[in-house]
Amino acid sequence: MDLTTSDIRQFQQLYKTKFGIELDEKTARHQLLCLVRQMYEVYKPITQEQSAAYTAKNEYEDTSNEQARAASDS
Repeated sequence: MDLTTSDIRQFQQLYKTKFGIELDEKTARHQLLCLVRQMYEVYKPITQEQSAAYTAKNEYEDTSNEQARAASDS
Protein backbone atom coordinates (compact mmCIF):
# COMPACT_ATOMS: atom_id res chain seq x y z
CA MET A 1 0.00 0.00 0.00
CA ASP A 2 1.29 3.41 -0.92
CA LEU A 3 0.83 6.13 1.63
CA THR A 4 1.05 9.70 0.48
CA THR A 5 2.66 12.49 2.44
CA SER A 6 -0.81 13.94 2.84
CA ASP A 7 -2.06 10.68 4.39
CA ILE A 8 0.78 10.70 6.89
CA ARG A 9 0.25 14.35 7.82
CA GLN A 10 -3.45 13.74 8.33
CA PHE A 11 -2.68 10.74 10.54
CA GLN A 12 -0.18 12.81 12.53
CA GLN A 13 -2.80 15.48 13.11
CA LEU A 14 -5.48 12.96 14.12
CA TYR A 15 -3.03 11.22 16.46
CA LYS A 16 -2.03 14.51 18.08
CA THR A 17 -5.67 15.51 18.50
CA LYS A 18 -6.67 12.17 20.02
CA PHE A 19 -3.61 11.35 22.17
CA GLY A 20 -1.79 14.68 22.53
CA ILE A 21 1.43 13.18 21.15
CA GLU A 22 3.28 14.41 18.10
CA LEU A 23 4.68 11.64 15.90
CA ASP A 24 7.65 12.08 13.59
CA GLU A 25 7.09 11.10 9.96
CA LYS A 26 8.83 7.71 10.23
CA THR A 27 6.85 6.67 13.31
CA ALA A 28 3.60 7.98 11.85
CA ARG A 29 4.17 6.04 8.62
CA HIS A 30 4.84 2.84 10.58
CA GLN A 31 1.82 3.29 12.86
CA LEU A 32 -0.44 4.08 9.91
CA LEU A 33 0.74 1.03 7.96
CA CYS A 34 0.09 -1.17 11.00
CA LEU A 35 -3.40 0.30 11.35
CA VAL A 36 -4.19 -0.23 7.66
CA ARG A 37 -2.96 -3.85 7.79
CA GLN A 38 -5.03 -4.51 10.90
CA MET A 39 -8.15 -3.04 9.31
CA TYR A 40 -7.54 -5.11 6.20
CA GLU A 41 -7.43 -8.30 8.27
CA VAL A 42 -10.51 -7.38 10.29
CA TYR A 43 -12.62 -6.51 7.28
CA LYS A 44 -11.32 -9.19 4.91
CA PRO A 45 -14.27 -11.18 3.52
CA ILE A 46 -14.40 -14.82 4.55
CA THR A 47 -14.47 -17.58 1.96
CA GLN A 48 -17.40 -19.94 1.47
CA GLU A 49 -15.31 -22.73 2.99
CA GLN A 50 -14.62 -20.65 6.10
CA SER A 51 -18.30 -19.80 6.39
CA ALA A 52 -19.31 -23.45 6.08
CA ALA A 53 -16.75 -24.50 8.69
CA TYR A 54 -17.99 -21.80 11.07
CA THR A 55 -21.62 -22.85 10.60
CA ALA A 56 -20.79 -26.52 11.11
CA LYS A 57 -18.81 -25.78 14.28
CA ASN A 58 -21.60 -23.69 15.75
CA GLU A 59 -24.23 -26.30 14.94
CA TYR A 60 -22.10 -28.92 16.72
CA GLU A 61 -21.68 -26.66 19.77
CA ASP A 62 -25.40 -25.88 19.88
CA THR A 63 -26.23 -29.60 19.76
CA SER A 64 -23.69 -30.35 22.51
CA ASN A 65 -25.11 -27.59 24.72
CA GLU A 66 -28.69 -28.86 24.24
CA GLN A 67 -27.62 -32.41 25.14
CA ALA A 68 -25.82 -31.18 28.26
CA ARG A 69 -28.89 -29.19 29.37
CA ALA A 70 -31.19 -32.16 28.76
CA ALA A 71 -28.92 -34.43 30.79
CA SER A 72 -28.78 -31.97 33.71
CA ASP A 73 -32.58 -31.59 33.69
CA SER A 74 -33.08 -35.34 34.01
